Amino acid sequence: MKSLFLLACGTVLTCSLFSLPAHAEDWSITTMTITGQTSDTRPFPSDDIHMPYVGNGEDKASANINLLLHIDRLRALPPNKPAATIKAGDADLAGLASQSFTVTRNDARILSLRFDAEGCGAYCEEFNVYYSFDKQNGRRLMAEDLFSSNGRKALARRLQQEKRQRYRQQIMLLETEYRAAKKQHVDQETLTDLKDRLALNRECLLRNTEPVKNLDTLEPYGWEFGAQQFTLQAARCSNHAMRALDDVGDISLSLPYAGWATSMTTYGRHVLLGTERTSQTPTSFAGQLLRGALGKQAIVMLLQQYRDGSISGVYFYERYRKPIELSGRLNNGSLHLHETDTNGDLTANLILNSTGNQLTGEWQGRQTLPVRLSAP
Repeated sequence: MKSLFLLACGTVLTCSLFSLPAHAEDWSITTMTITGQTSDTRPFPSDDIHMPYVGNGEDKASANINLLLHIDRLRALPPNKPAATIKAGDADLAGLASQSFTVTRNDARILSLRFDAEGCGAYCEEFNVYYSFDKQNGRRLMAEDLFSSNGRKALARRLQQEKRQRYRQQIMLLETEYRAAKKQHVDQETLTDLKDRLALNRECLLRNTEPVKNLDTLEPYGWEFGAQQFTLQAARCSNHAMRALDDVGDISLSLPYAGWATSMTTYGRHVLLGTERTSQTPTSFAGQLLRGALGKQAIVMLLQQYRDGSISGVYFYERYRKPIELSGRLNNGSLHLHETDTNGDLTANLILNSTGNQLTGEWQGRQTLPVRLSAP
């Protein structure tokens, strides 16, 4: 078993089999500062880029977490050991002006982190990204693993209800302010601003009074899992051009675990409430670190799935550490993925079948090779 694990890791790690990583509650988090990448043609980052390194890389669960975070945030593999500074190397920092992170939970069951970043393209904007992991195996905690289908629908309705309440409250405040402004004969610019704010909030309210089309899929800005409650972070209603008029902004909804226990899966109750673990295993692969082999070469892969069935992702031969882009679709449990080079030209196809948290199939390029992958 140890040699198989080392093949999957691609680095020399000391491994052992255990139900919970030894001293998981004591995992240290090292802050690493990324250096390089700034030039006249690539002006970003303009400030520090910080990345966490979980533990010391010597157990499988923390190694899974480090791999997922670096692939998802930087399109690169992490170093083998933590360090105060690391070179950017092949990391994709395009448009990333700054990045820091906060550890919001680090106990025996769950590791949660929040990234605070600024991205720049046509404009610059601050944003947050949230990650939470099962410390037993390093699996990322996802809504479909933690909550039943009916539970997710109930959460979506509760989130929609919270949005409606926030927008109605804001509309009432703005209407009162608008009436007072008219009585006081304030300048037209102030009245126009208030009217624009009212129009935006009324539009946002309308969006959230229409039936939710896909209640079984929750798409909040992020999840945070505290000791007694979990928080859904929903993105603001406005686009960038209208954000100055958006008084409500991002919406945080905190809910106690106790009130949602019956909406959780068996796995969800184990991770979130600390109940006894059962044989139930999460089966989703999207958004999870996938380890395995292409032919005889160890690879790691990360795939994202969208509502329309499309898939995007990236994989690495751990020996070469270079990202290879993937895109395609999921149809009836079968993934049809296209591999492209740096010029966007097709180099191979992958046909993979999903069974639980396993993906198996073929890589079809210059030759045909077997592919086998599994999520934690």
